Amino acid sequence: MKILNYTKFVVVDVETTGFGNQDRVIEMALITLDPETLKTAEEYDTLINPERDITATHVHGITATMVESAPTFADIAPVVAHRLDGAVPVAHNWSFDKKMLSNEFSRLGNYGRFGEGICTYKNTGLKLELACKEYNVNHLAHCALGDARATAQIFGQLVRDNVIDLSDLQPSSIVPQGEPNPRTLRRNVSNKLPSLSQRIISYTESPWNNQPTGIYRYALNYVLDDAVIDRDEHRYLRNLQAELKLTDEDVIELKRLHLATIIACAERDGIVTPTEFAYIEKIAQALELDKEPFPEITGLAENSDLYEGMYVCFTGTAFVGGTTISRSELEYKATIARLIPVTSVTKRNCDVLVAADPASHSGKARKARQYDIPIMDVEAFLSKVLP
Repeated sequence: MKILNYTKFVVVDVETTGFGNQDRVIEMALITLDPETLKTAEEYDTLINPERDITATHVHGITATMVESAPTFADIAPVVAHRLDGAVPVAHNWSFDKKMLSNEFSRLGNYGRFGEGICTYKNTGLKLELACKEYNVNHLAHCALGDARATAQIFGQLVRDNVIDLSDLQPSSIVPQGEPNPRTLRRNVSNKLPSLSQRIISYTESPWNNQPTGIYRYALNYVLDDAVIDRDEHRYLRNLQAELKLTDEDVIELKRLHLATIIACAERDGIVTPTEFAYIEKIAQALELDKEPFPEITGLAENSDLYEGMYVCFTGTAFVGGTTISRSELEYKATIARLIPVTSVTKRNCDVLVAADPASHSGKARKARQYDIPIMDVEAFLSKVLP
């Protein structure tokens, strides 16, 4: 099936902190389709550090801890722009994805414009979960790559059934600015990781398809999905190195560069948590760079005791044991324990900050770190105030 002289279609999906113009993208997936068959040519997905508090974790499953070492949108913008430039975007509820991506690019300057796009929601009249049932498509909901994969399958069926009008397509014009960085951080979208060949589908759509060092970094990033390089992956990388005519010294420098980007992500907020340190250590071991200098754990301060009259502030949406605990309920429990709830973090009137996720990048969490005020997670707080 040949679609309009090899029109480039890219399926888009984003997970966000909310629905407003001030909300941020925290995960995105882009699936480039083969224009002749509409099968997947390349998948790109990553978690994104929004540099602010994360909400609705009970919906999308993403926590502040998960995105601690993830790239920011500014980090991935050149890569995203490269894939979307000249492409017709496809999404289930494109108006929402377009709004959120437009806002992200606007924060970075004028990158261009998105095409009108194709919305499978408009063409089916069904929410994604119902559309998947209607078109017999497997679907992992509220995960960017899972939603994008489902949308791609629905789009293909709609095209084959001549439901979508392809007569007046308007591709995007997004100018890639800056050096593209292949660094991503993914969450698994199934209980079993896809095979190496499935993960590295094609280099042809990547911004590094003519750059040996870029291709190697692109492959290395995918191989490290699980922070481990197994025997087959070692063999693959050795064969790729030979194919690209890279020396052992070249490869060592590329591995060091990859590790350095991860360390830079961990250090950007001035805090290296135990979770971030453990991840850096695991990646370094996989890259056989465990002798390289690591940053020290600066950690999140944990307060071991709560005492009567202590000023306590709360941040984030608490979600414990499958149940959401409201801010007012937490403040009530604090009052019963003879603590004093406060609404803001200040040097003099806040003794501890209780966070839904101690890795939070909320304004309150930033102030707590700035003032060296201890941060405690909700579960630890509840264990101390409940009999």
